[in-house]
Amino acid sequence: LIIKKSKWKLEAAGVYSCSVFFQESPVTVSANAIVRVFPFINNSPLKSSSSEHLPYNINCTASGYPLPTIEWERSINGTIYPIDGIEKRQLRVSDRMLTSILTFNNSSISTAGEYRCRVHSSITPQGRVPSHYRNVSDSVSLQVPSIATILSKTPFTANWGSRLTLRCVATGYPVPNITWMFGGQQILSGALKNTTATSIEEVVHFDNVSAESHGGSYSCLAKNSIGTSASTITVNVPMRVDGPILRGDSKGYVRYGHAFSIGCLVRGYPLSPTQIKRNQQKLVITEKSTSNSLTVALESSRLVFLTIPAANVSVSGSYICKMHLLNGSTLTSSGKVSVKVAPYFVQNVTDMQYLQHSSARLHCSAAGNPRPTITWTFNSSAINLTSTSTRHTNASLLKFLTKSVLTINNVSRTDIGFYRCVASNGLRLKVTSAAAFLDVYYVLVASVRPLSVVLQTNNHSYFTLTCLVMGNPMPNVTWLKKAHLREDREMKLLAPGSRIVSKDNNRVVTFLNISTEDSGDYVCRASNQAGVATSSEVSVTIQGVPTKVDVLSVKDTTDNNVTIQWKRPFDQYSSISHYCIRVEMEGNSTQSKLIKVLGSLSTSFVVSHLKPFSTYHFKVHAVNDIGPGPASDLLRVRTLTSAPGRVGQVNAQVLSSTKIQVSWTRPETPNGNISYYRVYFSAPSLPQHLDSMSQSFKQVSGTALSVNVTGLEKFTEYNLNVTAVNVLDKNYLEGPASNPIWIRTEEDAPSPPMNVNAAMVPDKPSLLNVRWSPPDSPNGNVTGYIILYKKNDSTLEDQPWQSVNVSSSKIQVNITGLTAFTMYVVQVKAITFKPGSVSVHSFATTDQSIPSSPENLQASEKEDRAFRLSWTRPKYPKGAITNYTVSVSIQSYSCFCSVQSVLLTHDFIK
Repeated sequence: LIIKKSKWKLEAAGVYSCSVFFQESPVTVSANAIVRVFPFINNSPLKSSSSEHLPYNINCTASGYPLPTIEWERSINGTIYPIDGIEKRQLRVSDRMLTSILTFNNSSISTAGEYRCRVHSSITPQGRVPSHYRNVSDSVSLQVPSIATILSKTPFTANWGSRLTLRCVATGYPVPNITWMFGGQQILSGALKNTTATSIEEVVHFDNVSAESHGGSYSCLAKNSIGTSASTITVNVPMRVDGPILRGDSKGYVRYGHAFSIGCLVRGYPLSPTQIKRNQQKLVITEKSTSNSLTVALESSRLVFLTIPAANVSVSGSYICKMHLLNGSTLTSSGKVSVKVAPYFVQNVTDMQYLQHSSARLHCSAAGNPRPTITWTFNSSAINLTSTSTRHTNASLLKFLTKSVLTINNVSRTDIGFYRCVASNGLRLKVTSAAAFLDVYYVLVASVRPLSVVLQTNNHSYFTLTCLVMGNPMPNVTWLKKAHLREDREMKLLAPGSRIVSKDNNRVVTFLNISTEDSGDYVCRASNQAGVATSSEVSVTIQGVPTKVDVLSVKDTTDNNVTIQWKRPFDQYSSISHYCIRVEMEGNSTQSKLIKVLGSLSTSFVVSHLKPFSTYHFKVHAVNDIGPGPASDLLRVRTLTSAPGRVGQVNAQVLSSTKIQVSWTRPETPNGNISYYRVYFSAPSLPQHLDSMSQSFKQVSGTALSVNVTGLEKFTEYNLNVTAVNVLDKNYLEGPASNPIWIRTEEDAPSPPMNVNAAMVPDKPSLLNVRWSPPDSPNGNVTGYIILYKKNDSTLEDQPWQSVNVSSSKIQVNITGLTAFTMYVVQVKAITFKPGSVSVHSFATTDQSIPSSPENLQASEKEDRAFRLSWTRPKYPKGAITNYTVSVSIQSYSCFCSVQSVLLTHDFIK
């Protein structure tokens, strides 16, 4: 028997028998030969990953003769680990082929690693190894998602100034990376410790703990290629209170009538309510703002202020901060603040008149904390209280009040003047009362009252001068005037007339219908037999409004500003306080405003905040204490072009899954002749590397009010806004963007589902389990899936596809009604408003079942005590047939006398 090398295959292996029959004798001589094939692996397991606690299978198929054995190895980073707790099954496909299955009923970190199968046989290659020989499979990786755990109880309390240490342990395969987060921000990683093949420990340290920097929630994020896990811990910092601090005049005291605040700083995490107390009396609970308190709250600190709107001696005293904790205990600030009040006057000194040689008494009262002392001044100089003619009395009426009386005996004209009382209480602030005038009358001395006159023509139509004269007999009084601005500065006698009315023997004169011409220096002259007394000069100033502003012109012009200048007018004896500029837009009287320019020396001003590309009218007039003067002549100026304002209503309409039409209205303030419009669009939901149109815009002419945007992503939400652009001297002036609008492109057919995997269901020969992942690009709302399947049989070219419809919420399904031990090809496609394309093929074979009966059973008689049986394989083997059972019975008439059964292996088909 010659078997050619070209015909040498696995099917040729087996036991060959050579038999010799002798016709002369019933003896038969036989000899056997065994043809063996080296074992090799037909297919390696597919690479895959598994979520923890989910079932998972790994298959390995090997061939050879004699039938080989299959062993499994598990390794991590080159280290071999035992395979424990994993179900192992071996299916004998034939006498030359064997399949080994590892079933992970509950995959976990203990089963993670790299798996491969190794085949063994009673024969091994010697010398040159055949090219097809392969006894070790490729590795398949069983991966497990990460799990993070912080090794501290929460909440965790860290003391002020201490060192905070947090530890996190993460498990998973591949070994995950650890990231620490605090307050939504990533913090620096710590030192790695105790790293194993499937776990990692990371420690972070923080020195000098404080509530502001370290109080709050910490997260440990563990991430590997198939999953992310997080563990959180809250770090509390004990409460403390600092303060109080005084915020007043920044000199350690407060002034009468002024507002001041007392602050307490509460620190810790989390915070608790706080109180401020004065002399053990609770003033305010600052858990919420009231009319006299202000709370500035942070996450781990709170600055609390008690505000006193108007200070007086009743609010003075000692203040402390007290904090009530949630557990009922309290914390009190170690410091305190004492509030002192600067002196202030309760009774002010008033003007007094006394006759010569009489006694004068001036009264003054002041309060403060500490209680103030009072001294006196005369015409801004301190009074020598040791003088025999002056006596001073201080009386302490209340705890914080002092009353003072200044007595002047035998007053004379030398005592005429201004008196003030000065209060001080040891603080750096001294207060001085208003001036009180003490007047003494004496014989043959004349003075004019008032000492000076400053009147305004808009508020007064007259003024009166009084000459104070004492004499015996009563002197005659005459009046003289010296003009202010005339070159002739001689005194001229005034005679009563229509504008000058006198009474009391000419001691009182009234000037009617006054004008600026009445300005000058006036004196009264008293005379009698004893002589003549002339008063000092009394200055009378009659103030009027300024004259008209002349020479108004343009100095500079921009898009929003116009600089104008003018010539200073005469102030009419009242200093110009400011100028008023009337600005009005041409054709729109409602768009007018009045601008106030301070300073009498100002003769130019920049008028800002004007509208670009608009014509304005300007007028200027001067103003003093009397009122506004006449306005200047009108000045007409046009501003330059500027960036346009915001465009009007923006609308968008979806035209297709990749096209949008955008329309808008012109800006209310074009600020010139609009040159272009720009339509900006972006899709924030797309990954940056996919959003090729991020920060893109489309530019159209200034006359267009709509544009079509094409080339967009399907069923994607876009952010749109529009700007207008003017051009000035080749410069592009772009206006502000419109309010953004959001619009989504239409749906379209989805991409194929991912990771389609069909698998056998053990002991369920009519079932296949199909799993898949949603499509990468759904292009809409996926409403369901269609599973297509048919037998993988090349002889059935016209075999139709069978289908199963499932809802969008499912990503796996069992296909029923299948033929046992048959390979099927499976595809999946997703559906939005229309179906998408199919996925890649997935092949799977159903489990074995009970075979059908053998066919074509025949018997041929060979000898009187033997016969030969023959049959053909079952039409539906439904698996790898391992043996046949032959039953033989002896039948006499219609009765079975005995039955004999023989078990034959699959090798003996005949």
